[in-house]
Amino acid sequence: AETDLLVIGQRGEDEEFDTGFLGSVAEKLVRKVTRPVLLTGLNVREFRRALLAYDGSESAQRAMKTLARLAAGLEMEVDAVQMVEEGEDTTMLKEVVTYFKDFPVRLSIHYLVSDSHEVIINHVKEKKCDLLVMGAFDNKAADAIALGSTTEYLMRNSPVPVLVHH
Repeated sequence: AETDLLVIGQRGEDEEFDTGFLGSVAEKLVRKVTRPVLLTGLNVREFRRALLAYDGSESAQRAMKTLARLAAGLEMEVDAVQMVEEGEDTTMLKEVVTYFKDFPVRLSIHYLVSDSHEVIINHVKEKKCDLLVMGAFDNKAADAIALGSTTEYLMRNSPVPVLVHH
């Protein structure tokens, strides 16, 4: 009850075999634990630059707040992105800019025009991010069945550790 963060490997003893799936324990814990969960693979490096995948949901707002404190403490840079479709409103990241004004963190924002989650993974690689931060699906009943397509995809395919916040 007093834990602030759960850190767990993405897969157990078969970690070296990249299957594209989360381990069963990791997947269950991400769904059930109400605290932020940091999923890591075998290759973890110092966190210098984080990518915040932001959609404005309550869980994304909590992820943003957690990341702001973490980034300030670790002197990390933050790259905030919102995935939008062509012609969609691109004002969501103004919330992130406003919130981060109170933190000594170098922040950049990007609107990624695409309907494919792969664009976020590509951005992580291009910007040489060490950490991916996002909110999980907000609907607790649906959460027990699925975490949301973006959350699921990014957790399974991220080349860097993923911090998931409910």
